[in-house]
Amino acid sequence: MGTEDQSQSPQSQQQQQQQPYGQQPYGQYYPPPQQQPQYQQPQQYQYQQQYQPQFNQPVEQSYQQQQQQPHYAMPLPPQQQPQPQYHHDQDSLMGGGGGQQPPSQGMYGPEDEYEKFPMQPPYRDLPFGIAFLAHLALLLVITISAYSKSITPYYDSHSYIDSSGEIMGLLFVILPFTIIFCVLFLFAWMRLAKGHGEGLIRWSNAVGIIQDFPSTLRLSYAAMLVNFVCFIYPRTNVVRVNRVYEGGVQTCINIYLVFSLYWTFQVIKNTLHTTISGLFATWYFQSGPNGEGMPPNPTLNSFRRATTTSFGSICFGSLVIAVIQTLRYITQLMMNNKNGLIRVIGLILNILLGIMEAVLSFFNIYVFTHVAIYGESYVASAKRCGNLFAERLGSTIINDNFIGTTISISAFAAALLLSVIGSLIGYGFQGAFYGGILTFVFGLLVIVSSLEVVYSGVVSLFVCYVLNPSILYHTKPELYAIYSQTYSLR
Repeated sequence: MGTEDQSQSPQSQQQQQQQPYGQQPYGQYYPPPQQQPQYQQPQQYQYQQQYQPQFNQPVEQSYQQQQQQPHYAMPLPPQQQPQPQYHHDQDSLMGGGGGQQPPSQGMYGPEDEYEKFPMQPPYRDLPFGIAFLAHLALLLVITISAYSKSITPYYDSHSYIDSSGEIMGLLFVILPFTIIFCVLFLFAWMRLAKGHGEGLIRWSNAVGIIQDFPSTLRLSYAAMLVNFVCFIYPRTNVVRVNRVYEGGVQTCINIYLVFSLYWTFQVIKNTLHTTISGLFATWYFQSGPNGEGMPPNPTLNSFRRATTTSFGSICFGSLVIAVIQTLRYITQLMMNNKNGLIRVIGLILNILLGIMEAVLSFFNIYVFTHVAIYGESYVASAKRCGNLFAERLGSTIINDNFIGTTISISAFAAALLLSVIGSLIGYGFQGAFYGGILTFVFGLLVIVSSLEVVYSGVVSLFVCYVLNPSILYHTKPELYAIYSQTYSLR
């Protein structure tokens, strides 16, 4: 037996070397060999198996797999980190959208059904644009007819002619000074709003965009020049009409000239607002964190849309306000009547029309912002604006309108100071009263028209934020944080 155990011992050792450790037959015990510890073999085996897959073969396989995969599919940035979505927002402009909605923020209306900044929009409200051009042609006919007639003698014609000539001469004397004063005031106002607008981010941000696109200021100066021409031209026509016509014809022509003045002023004002709104909306929806994605010449593109495809809508909305203003002018004539009942009726109508004018003027600002963004007709934009007021709490928009009050107060204060200086200048021409009145009216119109750039920018950014806050959340998160703290959409 001893010899059998000795003879089997090498055989059992050979079987143990062939079988891995821990897989011996059940019920048999094979002691480990003495010449080599058995625990070294599993460590060497495990170390070799762990070393070879991780550093030799699998590395080449993973490298080959990475070469076969497309480069854009490589998960370099972490997926949970939000990435700027302005490229996707540009593509989704053809169908609305934007990125994912930020927390607790909803989108106004079915954005996927509307197209922002259409490439080839149709001409909206074309008959009203044609009507505006026809009214200008009729105004030219009235001017030619008035200057082709002989002057009707009046019992006070000399005094009337002298006073009219004195007013027109004084106006041309104070005109250069008025323009210089308005330009200096606007420059100082912009600097103050930019430098001391940290607490009012809407001011400083709007002024910053205006400084990045100085063509907006040049456009406002062009509007200022057109306003001056429109202010002088009806004035000269009124003087001539009163000298060549009498009775009802004179009254009707004067009312038409007043209507033409109001309509032209409204068209210029709303065209400027629509252009600025288009620029600010382009910056909001298409620019990235560092201004990436902005199309070339955004101000020119917006102005082209406002004066072509959207011009009819602008004339339509401006006509509504011009009619109300003309009716108010008629009620003011009624208030000067000798009949007491007519004066009372004129006063009541004047108050009602004043309220209506204020409400519609405020409403039109937001309507034309929609026109600039979507290129829709005036009625369709008015419906969308009504839905905006209903969905986003009109009290929030009304509270935001304090910017208009601030601008009006600034313009009134500047015009008042200008009227004092104009009175001093007119005193040398024996027309202190007319000098003060003319400088006040002209300065107020010029300054208000120029500051419409800032007002339009603030309103446009607010409307864009209400329409789609998610785009601002993805492209300009710092500005979104400020806006979300300032405005509560729900």
